[in-house]
Amino acid sequence: MGGRGGPDDHVGRDWVEETYAFATVHLGWSPTEFRAASPQEFWPSLKAFEKKVKAVNAKS
Repeated sequence: MGGRGGPDDHVGRDWVEETYAFATVHLGWSPTEFRAASPQEFWPSLKAFEKKVKAVNAKS
């Protein structure tokens, strides 16, 4: 199981690293904002970002 140093431990860590990178780079969140955010805040923000990118690309 992830988080216990077992063979799948990298799975949870990779997810956190990827969401952290996305939130700080693409959403402009600070590290503190990322740590304070819940999944219910992160996922809608991701969806809104995706819609924004699609709208910008549609204009090109």
